[in-house]
Amino acid sequence: FFFLMIRRPPRSTLFPYTTLFRSREYDLAIDALEHALELNPCLAVTYCGLGDSLAYEGRLDEAIGQFEIAIRLCPHDPFRWAFYSYRSLAHLFRGEFEDAVAWARKSIQVPNAQYWANAHLVAALGHLGDQEQARSAFAKLKRTKPEFSLDYARERLFYLKREDQMDVYISGLEKAGVTRSEERRVGKECRSRWSAYH
Repeated sequence: FFFLMIRRPPRSTLFPYTTLFRSREYDLAIDALEHALELNPCLAVTYCGLGDSLAYEGRLDEAIGQFEIAIRLCPHDPFRWAFYSYRSLAHLFRGEFEDAVAWARKSIQVPNAQYWANAHLVAALGHLGDQEQARSAFAKLKRTKPEFSLDYARERLFYLKREDQMDVYISGLEKAGVTRSEERRVGKECRSRWSAYH
């Protein structure tokens, strides 16, 4: 988890978190992060990491509360784009698409924001049915991440263990007009043609 790796409390506390994240053991990650906060309750990024883990466990109300603490504790943190972006994602999972749009846009305004903030915006706008805004947001996303597609998103969202969360994200992208990757489509067509002759 990038921000915890950059400015983490003692190594024995948070170093295992990246392993837990990759293996989607968020219950254990939550325990580790809560212990980290006992040792250092002033590190905003730890609240963000806790909120992120809670969100992936489906504990969305608690997650949003942690993002609020992170934002309040360090409103000018250089990684505040992550606080906003992950909060946007939690609102997206909760079906609060207007809130998801608002927080994604706040994240995008931070100069060092990663492309996922724009992807969250595209998914939320797709659910709202705002095709014009969704197309505009997707065009900006493609400028920074040309290979972004439904396949790309599904592969990079490996950390979502809840099918309902994956479904709401991918369906939002689909409604916004995001398609599968050209390479995957061509490969599927070739396999279909091969099957037709064999």
